[in-house]
Amino acid sequence: MKFSYCTIPNRSTKTLVDIALKSEQAGVDLLWIPDEEFYRDPFAVLAAIGAKTNKISLGLGITNPYTRHPVQVARAMATVQDYRDEPVIVGIGAGLKHTRAALAAPDGKFVDVTRDAILAMKRLFAGESVSVANSVFKMEDAKLNFLPHVTPKFYVASTHPDAFRMAGEVADGVIVGNVGEPEAMREVIRFVDEGLKASGRKREDVTIVAWNMVLHGDDVDQLADIIREMIARTITASHSKIRTLLGLDPAQVETIVARVKAKQFPIERELVPNDLVAKMAILGSAEECTRRLAALHEAGADMVGVRPAGAILKALDYEGNVLGLHNVFKGVMKR
Repeated sequence: MKFSYCTIPNRSTKTLVDIALKSEQAGVDLLWIPDEEFYRDPFAVLAAIGAKTNKISLGLGITNPYTRHPVQVARAMATVQDYRDEPVIVGIGAGLKHTRAALAAPDGKFVDVTRDAILAMKRLFAGESVSVANSVFKMEDAKLNFLPHVTPKFYVASTHPDAFRMAGEVADGVIVGNVGEPEAMREVIRFVDEGLKASGRKREDVTIVAWNMVLHGDDVDQLADIIREMIARTITASHSKIRTLLGLDPAQVETIVARVKAKQFPIERELVPNDLVAKMAILGSAEECTRRLAALHEAGADMVGVRPAGAILKALDYEGNVLGLHNVFKGVMKR
């Protein structure tokens, strides 16, 4: 199982490059930089990291076709590809609602729009002229004036079963958000398998990323308190099918969603108890976290993707926590 993590570009590019160098030295497989809100430009940060590192793989995690035109994503990631001989990864999701609203971004069905975006960018990378139109973006004989020496890969980030199926049909990977239960991961992969079967592809054609908040430490209550509000928000944003697969109580979900929509914070332990947090995040000692990640690997996940949250960044040394986990993880997974 490969190990990756995402770090938010809320610090100087020089600091982010230093973090990447330290991660590369530690043996982290892949570093993600997100295209969310209005922090430093992720394409520029990835290029800066690519110029100063050699081995660590690079991922855009995650952009979207609503606030970023696919032609611009393609040319930017083709530029980042200059720094690597293995494919860089383009993660594509729906984007944050408030970011889309701030830009008055157009609406469109995520699965259809994302399929269009991936297929269009693949054709652009193949040197073709591309024309496509939907409710979100248009292209008329668009063509790149240069081609990447290696074709980047596309990973779809979602909690929607139809998006998992679509990813199985056209993408190179799936970023499965906030699924901490192995049986739920197996069910998600079954959706991906349906897409693979429909397109005549094989399971090895798609990488499954277990994208989770992972925190290690001695005090689980304290760790859960850090992300309790984020878990409530995540439950609110998740597809109903994922809530069911995780075994969430419908009445409890209804109460949580009502609280989040009414912006009634903070979230108490009684409303989002630790056992519920554990269904969508991974907490405990580094050894316990590694055991749970290994269980997700047994369920079919190929890579762990540790994801950040604002509350985590405020509460502790996020990169230090991740690299401490990685040190234990790589030792256990090599056995």
